[in-house]
Amino acid sequence: MSYSTDAKIRLGWDNASETELTEAFLTDIKTYIDGIIDAFLTNRYTLPLSSTPGIIEGISTDLCVIECKRRKNPGILNENDKITESSHYAMLTAIKNHEISLPSISEKKLVASNTEDYSTVFDVDDELNQVVDEDRLDDIADDRE
Repeated sequence: MSYSTDAKIRLGWDNASETELTEAFLTDIKTYIDGIIDAFLTNRYTLPLSSTPGIIEGISTDLCVIECKRRKNPGILNENDKITESSHYAMLTAIKNHEISLPSISEKKLVASNTEDYSTVFDVDDELNQVVDEDRLDDIADDRE
């Protein structure tokens, strides 16, 4: 499932250039940008998303148009494109860092874990005390016979 559509990318592209965007080219661009977005979302949300929130669709569309410009003719990238790209990556970082939530998308349930009160099960002695005396080893070997 792609976060954006060919029609929306072409709408943003029409203002940029007369160069044709083929279906195969757009599929490659969408796969690339969706992979980047998924990398930001994967630890927080179950992918693929059940529905695409508007914010993700908008980010995907804008980043796809910018990537089309970058691949077709980098000379047409302007300062606004760079600002848009930077702000979208900042937004994705904020989502990843739990500063912003996606509406109507449930988050993964993660189990919190730490080793604060952990103690070993078998031996809590200092590791120097774990050296076994040779006579003890002989006694254990004799007991096993």
